[in-house]
Amino acid sequence: NEAHSARKKIDNLLSLDTNGVELEIIVIADGCSDETVNILLSQQKEQPFRLIIQAKRKGKPASLNAGVRESSGDILVFVDARQSINRDALPLLMAQFENQNVGGVSGALIDYGRASWWNPGYHFRRYELMVKKKESRTGMLVGYYGPLYAIRRKLFTPFPENIVVDDLYQCAGVISQGYYSVIEPKATASEPVPNPYRNPFWRSINVFRGLIQFTGLLSRTNCPDRFKFMFALHKLTPCVVPVLGGWFIATLMEAYISQWEKALLFIAGAILLLVITISLSHEIRKFTYRLMALVVVSFFWPFIRPASKWRRK
Repeated sequence: NEAHSARKKIDNLLSLDTNGVELEIIVIADGCSDETVNILLSQQKEQPFRLIIQAKRKGKPASLNAGVRESSGDILVFVDARQSINRDALPLLMAQFENQNVGGVSGALIDYGRASWWNPGYHFRRYELMVKKKESRTGMLVGYYGPLYAIRRKLFTPFPENIVVDDLYQCAGVISQGYYSVIEPKATASEPVPNPYRNPFWRSINVFRGLIQFTGLLSRTNCPDRFKFMFALHKLTPCVVPVLGGWFIATLMEAYISQWEKALLFIAGAILLLVITISLSHEIRKFTYRLMALVVVSFFWPFIRPASKWRRK
């Protein structure tokens, strides 16, 4: 249901500079119950793009798989409906593929709101981009930005129907086949306003569920151990902060309580911190936790070899 952004998104895609490369636009309408399909059908009469209508909702992973099956290009570019892509994004992404070792390229996501010390979303995006740039130097980017990324068609791994973190899954698929995943920070997707249809609380729960799901899948991939290590530092470290907080509270009270009481206090403290932090602003929570994770990443960073010392099989 993207009636509020469908027309603007198609206009944005058709205005992109292709630098002489043929652009094939495929739009999937997945079980829409608003005016999205009617808007797209009307716009299709005036502008060239292919429309796949799924009357019954199948979910994002199945929709992406359907779009890939209908496509014909050697490079697949994935975008979301709400974000606006900058005009030079495609040539910038394509330039990275001149390196035959590169299998996937992520654009950068510009957060909503103006640059301000009082805007947590702005600071979180700056921090996240900094971390991804450093990961990109190793050739092992830990997850693409979902609103804009591109991969070689031959490296595409069909999405499982229930996958939550589809962009992270595809990134790991590229790396597991021995290719680099990098970021092009000048190719940007901008989100002007927060999504009014997403509750921050349930969004946080869904992201956490996706990371747990992906952790199980990662153990069955051929990704190098260094990628798994970087994934744990980047994505999982923030998730254990409430647990560490519970342990800290229990440790402070160790001299006054028994071991059973300490264990109960540890569990209660962890649950309380988890509930409180999930209820906070999504950007504030992630910025705070990942700032803590940055300390850990900075400590281990000298032990992560650069991309120049890693070659695909």
